[in-house]
Amino acid sequence: MKKRLLVLVVLVLCLSGCRPGGNKTDAPTPTENAATPTDTPTPTVNPYVEAPVYSMDELRTKTEVVFPDFATQTSSRPLLILLMDYKNSEYEYDETTEKKWSDYVFGTGTVADGTASVNDYFREISGGKCFFTPILLGDNTTGVYTFHMDKDYSYEQFVHPEYPFFDFSYDVAQCMSQLEKQGLKIDDFACSDINGKNFFDILVDAWDYAPNEREKEYYTGPTLMVVFPTINMESVDFTPICNTFDKFCLYAHLNETSSYGTICHELTHLFGAHDIYQYGGFYNDLMSQGIHTREEDPYNVTHVNPYYNLMYGWCDATMYAGKGSYRLYSASTGKYSPLLIPTEDPNQYFLIEARDAEGFDAALSEPVTTWNREKVAWAAGRRDRVGVTIWRIDQSPMNVRRSPDTELRAGALMENILKEGEKVELMYYSNFEDPTDPSLKRSDFKITVTKDNGDGSWDIEIN
Repeated sequence: MKKRLLVLVVLVLCLSGCRPGGNKTDAPTPTENAATPTDTPTPTVNPYVEAPVYSMDELRTKTEVVFPDFATQTSSRPLLILLMDYKNSEYEYDETTEKKWSDYVFGTGTVADGTASVNDYFREISGGKCFFTPILLGDNTTGVYTFHMDKDYSYEQFVHPEYPFFDFSYDVAQCMSQLEKQGLKIDDFACSDINGKNFFDILVDAWDYAPNEREKEYYTGPTLMVVFPTINMESVDFTPICNTFDKFCLYAHLNETSSYGTICHELTHLFGAHDIYQYGGFYNDLMSQGIHTREEDPYNVTHVNPYYNLMYGWCDATMYAGKGSYRLYSASTGKYSPLLIPTEDPNQYFLIEARDAEGFDAALSEPVTTWNREKVAWAAGRRDRVGVTIWRIDQSPMNVRRSPDTELRAGALMENILKEGEKVELMYYSNFEDPTDPSLKRSDFKITVTKDNGDGSWDIEIN
């Protein structure tokens, strides 16, 4: 009987949550707080390809792609501005004019209220890495210097026996020598390989330089911008910078009426950029037709192409790392990083970027209304040039001088602007040795824009 009672007591204790020799536990029941299978955190899956990001310095060490060894432009550049006041100038030149030019180039403002400066443009396209600073001499506070010439402006040649070239270049040399007396360091501007004996041959020869043939040194020192009466076309060229005519530098030759976009275009030449309009009329590029997108607007300009963005160190590149999904960001997001896709030929690769119509790229959403729209009929008929933009780069023709009887293929070509749902198969030149052969071959890449996220980013699929 006692044994039966003991068994019953043990059974009751077990059912009440106790064990022999212990107290009742406070452990929760499974239905109260214990984790269930549905509460287990789900690992985050990245839907995009894990792709490495490289700076320009890192890209130059890669064997998959070739970039010319030009200097990055990631610091302020000293800029000297000369206003050349001739008898046939269109405007009055005084301290007020100097102040206006200084504000126009070096100031800070906004597009919305019409106060944006040239520096504002370069800060935007470079992510704040590149802009100009005034060169101040004596009591000058603007970096702009006026010279009153007691003669008419002329572009005659061989006027002066001691300087057998343009009359206006002779004038610049005299003015620079005057500034040297005020403390200007002429040697900082000078190209070391040009002197009074060889400048004529170099000046003539430089007209057809291949883009990659130019001297890196020409684009690293202080910069010179000279404003003349509106007679000549704007350009970048060599000029003497002292009255002994044995020191020379590149300078931007601008006019009294040069547009905002033209000034930005010519100053970008002083970084080493060449004219991309040689390869086609692309409104998505400052170095092509970006300065003709809205000629009636005071800010007739768009951003520069991704090739120069990379080369000058203004952004990094996302390197293709296999087929799958990638997200591209426009410059306005602060995450701009074009996708770089190599090919079998290291001289050829694709740069794929996202472009929206923000900031100085606002004109990309507007219709093209310019004199040269026939040259780019496909773009002229397309109002909106915002989206995923595909560029093909080919270094081969950039290493060869152009001549009238030689038809080189494009060194930088904007091939497509894709919207959501649009797709394209990438193609590149099949001949890796002959830059005059335009024959194309299919690549292994087909790109589809899968989503416009509406925030300056686009998703693409590569398969």
